[in-house]
Amino acid sequence: MNSRDRGDQFEQKIAKLLNMKQTANSGAMFDDADLRPKNGKRVIAEAKVKNTQGTVQAHVYTEIEKLSKQADKIGTDWFYVIHDRSGRELVICELNFFAEATEGYFSE
Repeated sequence: MNSRDRGDQFEQKIAKLLNMKQTANSGAMFDDADLRPKNGKRVIAEAKVKNTQGTVQAHVYTEIEKLSKQADKIGTDWFYVIHDRSGRELVICELNFFAEATEGYFSE
């Protein structure tokens, strides 16, 4: 399986898990990231598979900055999901978005 196929498969996994839909051409068509929620919530997401440590360190910050600018441009929140070379799947987002998205989980 090539890297594009692994990336598409990871996007599909995240889309199914979070009830999201993949965007046209992984967001390149409308400058809106890889994924959007099916329920219309105002958030965009990128999902990336990174197979080398150097790639993770060198590119993730740049990709997060790009995603943040896209979100600002369309007035929405964002989160970034990564599958790293050790197989971990991690989410990066701003603290305020995390607090809002998990409010029900942490409430008494």
